Amino acid sequence: MKLYMAILIALCTGCTAAQQPMSPQSPAIPFDKQSGYAVLHSFTGSDGSQPMSDLLLYEGSFYGTTAKGGKSGDGTIYKMSLAGDVSLLHSFAGSTDGATPQGGLTNVDGTLYGTTTAGGNFRHAL
Repeated sequence: MKLYMAILIALCTGCTAAQQPMSPQSPAIPFDKQSGYAVLHSFTGSDGSQPMSDLLLYEGSFYGTTAKGGKSGDGTIYKMSLAGDVSLLHSFAGSTDGATPQGGLTNVDGTLYGTTTAGGNFRHAL
């Protein structure tokens, strides 16, 4: 049995103009009229699994992490278009580059930063 994780977006009712809600009539996003949600992407494992963090919207794309999946099974960083097309940006190897990211990403001047809960060089400051 394969476990598929999906990214859902909520239909924003009562949003302010600054929040720019997506329209349920948008042909690119197949909203379910009863629930108000749409599945944009279902992870297959090779592109990640177990997304646990918030998405970061930056320059018209979503950026996020998955705690598992990818080449070594240690998690991924991905970019997703508003239509749900996913590009794998990094697959964690579990050694010096880290493993199991569970937090979101932060944008600082166009550079994305994040954390992992495992892997990496374990160094402690005194």
